[in-house]
Amino acid sequence: MNRTKKFANLIMYFIFLNFLVSSLLTNNLNYKQISLKSNIFYPKSSYSTSNVSFLALGDSYTIGQSVAYNERWPVQLSTRLQNSGYNVGPVEFIAQTGWTTADLSTALFREPSNIPYNLVSLLIGVNDQYKGISSEDYRTNFKYLLNLSIRYAGNNPNHVFVVSIPDYGVTPFINDDIQKDVIKKEIDLFNLINYDESINANVHYINITSISRRASDNLSLLTYDSLHPSGKMYSEWVDAIEPVIKPLVGILNEDSEKISNSNFFSEYQNYFLILLFLLAFIGLVLYTKLAHYLISQKFTGLDKNKQSNVFQK
Repeated sequence: MNRTKKFANLIMYFIFLNFLVSSLLTNNLNYKQISLKSNIFYPKSSYSTSNVSFLALGDSYTIGQSVAYNERWPVQLSTRLQNSGYNVGPVEFIAQTGWTTADLSTALFREPSNIPYNLVSLLIGVNDQYKGISSEDYRTNFKYLLNLSIRYAGNNPNHVFVVSIPDYGVTPFINDDIQKDVIKKEIDLFNLINYDESINANVHYINITSISRRASDNLSLLTYDSLHPSGKMYSEWVDAIEPVIKPLVGILNEDSEKISNSNFFSEYQNYFLILLFLLAFIGLVLYTKLAHYLISQKFTGLDKNKQSNVFQK
C-alpha cells in the first residue's frame, strides 16, 4: 500500500512539473493593459519600448507655417516632456499648409509607417471654414479622420488628443469687422462639431481658441505674415496641452520600463526553461532514488523481522 502511495505521489509530482513548464511556455508575455479609459488589451510589441512615439496630423497650424521647426507646438510639447525627464521620440508630421479635412484624408490613403503610435494629435478644419465647406461635410470628414487617428494609436482613444481650431479672424490678415464676426461664428461652429465628435469618441480635447484670440491686441503672438501663430503663441498652446498629456506620457514611460524588464526574461526565456527542465529532472531523479531507498529499507527491515521470528521459534 505504501509503495503504491509513493508511486502515486511520484506521478502527481510529474504532473505538477508538466503544468509548471506549460504555464511558463504559455505565459501571456505579449499583452499588457495600458488604457486609462478602457479595458482593451494591446500587444506590448505594438508600442515603442524606448521612446514615446508621437504622430501630429493637421494643417499649417500643426506644421508651424512661418516658424522654425523647434517652435512648432508639437515639437515644443515633445521638448518640454523630454526636459521633464520623459522619453519622447521625434515628432512625426503629416500636415501641410492649406490642407482641408479632405486633403488630409487623401494624404492618409498611404498609412504612416510606424503604426501604432503612443500619441496622435489632430488639429484640422480652418481651411474647411476658409473654403466654405459645409459644417455637415466637415463633421463627416472630421469623424473619419478621428477614427483613423484612434486606429493609428492602436485603437486606444486615450492616446489621441484633438486641438481646437484657432480663430484667424482676429489677425490683421482680416481687416473687415463684419468678416471677422462671420469667421468667429463659423470657427465656433466647427469647434463645436470637433468637440462633440471628440467627446463621443472618448478622446482628449484641448481648447486653444481663446488663446488664439489674444492676438487681436498682441501682435507678438503672430509671425511676420500677420496670420499664423508665432512660437510664443504656440508655447501658450503647449501650456494648455501639457497638463492633459503629461500624465499619460508618464504612464507610457512606466509601461516601457516594465516592458524592458520583461524583455530581459523574454530574451533569455529558452535558457531559463532549459535550466528549469534540468533542475526538475534532477529533482525527479533524487525523489525517485529516495523513494526507492526508503522502500528497500522497509523491506530489508521486514526480512530481518521475519528471520528473528524464525530463530525465536
